[in-house]
Amino acid sequence: MIVYDANTGKYKRHWGAYGNKPEDTNLGAYNPDAPPAQQFRNPVHCAELAKDGLLYVCDRVNDRIQVFKKDGTFVKEVFVAKRTLGDGSVWDIAFSRDPQQKYIYLVDGANEKIYIMLRDTLEILTSFGDGGRQPGQFSTPCTASRRIRRATSIQPKRIAASAFSDSCIRVSEPWPNWIREPSGRKSEAL
Repeated sequence: MIVYDANTGKYKRHWGAYGNKPEDTNLGAYNPDAPPAQQFRNPVHCAELAKDGLLYVCDRVNDRIQVFKKDGTFVKEVFVAKRTLGDGSVWDIAFSRDPQQKYIYLVDGANEKIYIMLRDTLEILTSFGDGGRQPGQFSTPCTASRRIRRATSIQPKRIAASAFSDSCIRVSEPWPNWIREPSGRKSEAL
């Protein structure tokens, strides 16, 4: 992680996993049975700053989220679907829109699902989705945009999206381009 001054572009500080000094050493292939890597593996797929000043980092290939203070001090971590190899399980996150940002929505692109987690404890509450091309399924979900709170899945002739609001989760159907709410009512596409 590298921090620059937003006004001047001047370098301020940087750190790696656990707040360690970053190294360019090749860590080799991820092994879920090995002790946790003391460095990030590439790619670090997201870094999201919560309203309380904590920074959440998606260490995708290591299947973990690490949390830091703004100064680089390591706070905590959680492993998600730790036995996921290849592309890793922690692709992107978004926070719920309540003032406390109580929940994290985590996109797991390799296992094609969305996890809902408590932000303060990093406990996984539930997940939804599965791989496929039918309603409720994803084919490589790729983003949980902080701004519009949705996870998307892009395949030829198909874009699916799940929109997270304060009161419900809306999951799209592949065709026609409708959003089905938990009540069963259809609404217009995103």
